[in-house]
Amino acid sequence: RVFDTPLTDEFIEELASHVDISPEELKILAALTSVKPLNLFQKDVGSLEGIARYILQSGFERNILSDNASRLRALLNVGIDLSARSSRDEVLKLFLNSLEFLYGVQDASIMLLDSGSHRYKTVSSVGPLRAVTESYSCTIAEGLAAKVLEYRSPVYINNAFDLLKAGFPEEISSCFTFPLQEGEQVAGMINIFNVELAQDDLPILTAFCRYLYTAITNATLRDSIRSQMDTLFAVTEACSALCSDTSTDELFHTILDKAASLLKAEQGSLMLFNEEAKGLVIKATRGFNEKLVEHFRIRPGEGIAGRVLESGKPLIVSDISSDPRLSGRKRQ
Repeated sequence: RVFDTPLTDEFIEELASHVDISPEELKILAALTSVKPLNLFQKDVGSLEGIARYILQSGFERNILSDNASRLRALLNVGIDLSARSSRDEVLKLFLNSLEFLYGVQDASIMLLDSGSHRYKTVSSVGPLRAVTESYSCTIAEGLAAKVLEYRSPVYINNAFDLLKAGFPEEISSCFTFPLQEGEQVAGMINIFNVELAQDDLPILTAFCRYLYTAITNATLRDSIRSQMDTLFAVTEACSALCSDTSTDELFHTILDKAASLLKAEQGSLMLFNEEAKGLVIKATRGFNEKLVEHFRIRPGEGIAGRVLESGKPLIVSDISSDPRLSGRKRQ
């Protein structure tokens, strides 16, 4: 302070916003500071205040640049770690946890496009609202997805009406959505809920989203290769068992065990068509007592197994009790 002129309240408040001190305390400090009287015109006073304001703003911007540089370095390290992760679930979890560490994000989710249903479905989520966010999905033409597909850039919604229209519950007060692009197609979205992001954060996260989708794709391919290798290994073991000198009963149990292990099934059965019984007869079981089902006979068209016998085609049933194809039929 080099002139005996009262500092404006506006300037003191701005100065206080850049230092760890309140405007009232800053006024007291200014009053106690020794003054060197100078013969200055009011325009000189304004110039000095402008210079001081520029210096403070420059220092503030340097802090922002330093923070962004630190985040970029951290994201680079996360990117290196992502490329080393072997499964898609590990990649998704690492990225969401990184958001919490770098940006203070508590609630976030990742959605990917399901080509079968043409819906974006949540595949991973974190935070206290996980029970709410992990069940969220939308079609490519509605709500959140429609806005992202229109702009192909980050979308921010903090209007209660728009959030409810997009299908979000009342617990969500705001949402930043970043597209995961594969060429011209939006293959997924990252949602960040109930947090304010600085404008400088958006291009950094947008750029990282491009790398994230590459990491997801690579991890998905690794998962697929691993699954196919497991299938090949199980088939190879089954073929070895077929060629070995074992009893028929042992062979049936080996085939069933390999199939159940491959599909991670807790229960299962192996059935063969019996001419005399004119139906399927159970030859091996897994997960329940064979004595209870050894006299079961399933005719063509009865239940799941009977439908497969009748059509000669595989049948996948997610819920036996509600599947209309099995109504009024035995459910074996």
